[in-house]
Amino acid sequence: MSRILGLCLLLLSSAAHSQDDVAPEEEGPAHNVKPTPLFADGWSWESSLSPSGPRGPMTALAGLGGETGLLFVVDENGTVWRSENDGGRWTRSLDSGTRSDDDDIGDEDMLLEAEALAEDLLEGAIEEELDPEALDEEILEEVGRIQEQADTLAVEDWMEEQRQSATTAPAHFIWVHPNFPDLVLLSRDDGVWRSGDGGASFSQVDRDMRLKQVAWSGSSLLIGATAAGMAYSLDGGRSWIRKSDGATSIQANDLIWTGDTWLLGANDGLYRSQTGEGWRLVKNGVSGTAVAALVSDPTMQGAGWLATDTEVLRFEANGNRILRFSRQSIVGVHTLLSTSRPSQVLAAGADGVWESGDGGFTWRPMARGLKGPEVSGLVALGSGLLMASPTGLYVLTEGIQKARTREVPSQPPLDALVSRALTRQGMDPRRSGVRSTFSGSRRLLPELSLDGQLIRRDMLAADYFDLTNSADVDQDWRVMVNLRWGKGSSGSDPGASEVAGFGDLFYVLGGRLYSADNPEALQSATSRLLLDSTDYRLEVRQRLTALYFARQRLIQQPVPDAEVDLRSAVLFQLDVQELAAWIDAYTDGSFSLALRGD
Repeated sequence: MSRILGLCLLLLSSAAHSQDDVAPEEEGPAHNVKPTPLFADGWSWESSLSPSGPRGPMTALAGLGGETGLLFVVDENGTVWRSENDGGRWTRSLDSGTRSDDDDIGDEDMLLEAEALAEDLLEGAIEEELDPEALDEEILEEVGRIQEQADTLAVEDWMEEQRQSATTAPAHFIWVHPNFPDLVLLSRDDGVWRSGDGGASFSQVDRDMRLKQVAWSGSSLLIGATAAGMAYSLDGGRSWIRKSDGATSIQANDLIWTGDTWLLGANDGLYRSQTGEGWRLVKNGVSGTAVAALVSDPTMQGAGWLATDTEVLRFEANGNRILRFSRQSIVGVHTLLSTSRPSQVLAAGADGVWESGDGGFTWRPMARGLKGPEVSGLVALGSGLLMASPTGLYVLTEGIQKARTREVPSQPPLDALVSRALTRQGMDPRRSGVRSTFSGSRRLLPELSLDGQLIRRDMLAADYFDLTNSADVDQDWRVMVNLRWGKGSSGSDPGASEVAGFGDLFYVLGGRLYSADNPEALQSATSRLLLDSTDYRLEVRQRLTALYFARQRLIQQPVPDAEVDLRSAVLFQLDVQELAAWIDAYTDGSFSLALRGD
């Protein structure tokens, strides 16, 4: 099969050189299409609208910014728009309903098909259900007239559907040759189109093939990735050869040339080929995982970045090594773009545009000015970026950093917070009555209690047998003095003052329990409690001071802009609130009350 393919490619190459419009060779002026360094800080997206330019959802974007300024964008209807000045002015290059000369469906063909449709409709007419001999002639004429109108309406509806389907061909992919911008390839639902004059005009070259990516190795060979294998062209995209070997089972997503090797991202991993003919699945860290996008590192041959469904990884040695520099989740990436700045790579897809300036270790979103996260395409301009999305075209421009003086929020005085924390209930056992001498004296001296009672009697008694009455309306008072050793009941009756078990010390401090239930352990437990309370108060002072200054340092930092990085802005506020909650826990809420001015 390889010999047959090589012979076909050789014949195509000979035929191509004999034509007037010669396919691009390796020699030729190289264009500098790399952008100036870009950063997430200070740049924002602005809607790119021109009076007569493309509007609405965009499905594909390609071009060579910078010195060439040549850009192409395709809207949702399949119309191709062209710009020669980095998107400053757009002209319509190819309409959505354009058809090639050899595939033109004229009105006569439509009428012939419409007549055939009318005959089919007449075969199912109502004369099978009606008996013509039993009907009046006028009724038959009326039925015929109604039938003719129905057939006419059906044919008109069918012709309108045909015209509508012919004028709507959504675009899937557009590609501009990196060194010869006159060559432009477009893939739509109606096939592959080619332009040899920089997009001024297009002609259809293949009505059955659908390209998903095209790559160039520096020679006359172009390789195209399709959903059903690979396609090859040696004549600048005029004709394509599709192999019928094992490559037809590869569901390709992206294709690049690293300088000495072809790399193909597919739904089941990363494929590699030296010649572009035989493809082999590379056994690495992404085997069995869909590789949606690839891009080479301009500073290191055989290295670059690849995107899976959830992250962007680094590859080296033509895919033999896969490196995970970051665990940042970036979902739905379908476009990777590297710039002339070393270690700078951009990722675009369903989650917006992300930038890394350190080779993929850290990623920052570029979302300022966007109406939605989904991205259809991304290209570099002479200064900035151009992005296509379902909400239109956006250009990345450098914003003016205005000097802003931000007032740093103040905090309550630290001394007042420390005083409040150390005077909380339970922080000082001495204030709660826990003293060694006092506790010891309570064990030896009795507890004196006074119980005073005033009793007033107001009673009337009646005897129904003797028929007599008696009344008691007197009052008296009493005072009882009780001496108790130990802890008795709280009843007023002296008989209830039974001596209980000794338990004079029961205290909790810093998560520790201090208790003593006998005279021997009382003195040592009380001394240990008082000593530990001093250490605990010092520990609380140190903790509160550390929390206070940690929050002070945090609020002095610039607050992240939620429009640029919502995640960082939310995490910043959570950190501030968490520190405030810890300080409130040590001061019984006095910190938040002071912040509110209460």
